[in-house]
Amino acid sequence: MFKIEQKFRATYTGEEVTTQMTVQGTQQQYEREWVPNNVFNNHLTTQAVVLGGGEMRKNFDMNLIKNHRGGLMGASKLQTYGCNDAYKDIDCDFLVVVGRENAAEIARGSYCNNHIVYSNAGNVLDYPGKFYLIPQDPSWNSGAIAAYLAAFDGHNKIYLLGCEMDADHPFWAHAMKAVFDTYPDVDFALVGQTDAAYIPTEWKNSLNLRVISVRDFVLEADIG
Repeated sequence: MFKIEQKFRATYTGEEVTTQMTVQGTQQQYEREWVPNNVFNNHLTTQAVVLGGGEMRKNFDMNLIKNHRGGLMGASKLQTYGCNDAYKDIDCDFLVVVGRENAAEIARGSYCNNHIVYSNAGNVLDYPGKFYLIPQDPSWNSGAIAAYLAAFDGHNKIYLLGCEMDADHPFWAHAMKAVFDTYPDVDFALVGQTDAAYIPTEWKNSLNLRVISVRDFVLEADIG
């Protein structure tokens, strides 16, 4: 359920998805369709930020990210990977929507017309032309998928803003841990209050994860 392969956008061509399953007697038969890669990240930078649904994101001044220039030729500009309703606060470079209700809401609007919005195979099939298929299509929450996509695109430093966890969602913690394990060379920085942040036990042995304060995020990412 949590297993993915380490893959990167640079060599990804697409994949097969199951479009229909029928049962004849005791046998299951599947109809499959090849979905090519239609996303090309031509503005790849050294760092990215995942905008989750937690309070750390909701209380953060999005103007700091909107106005970030990223130094010489924008080489360090934060690419944004938003989750669900993050698009209401900022135009994300990439948005991840996996829930049925969230997918229906955004598909009815115009955001998908000029933005890249990722979703799972079910939503891609239900809303033709609206969503892009998540590579490998893991059955995860949007935060873990957004972190995975940032690593998949080749970013070597990824800030996690609004991705704080609580003990009530172990599934989310497992999924994010799979991302840390699959991309061990990526520096993941969880933005939180370092003296109070809840860190799932299984994250504590992730050598590529660190917790930083909001102030350190602003200074380190040079967005102040």
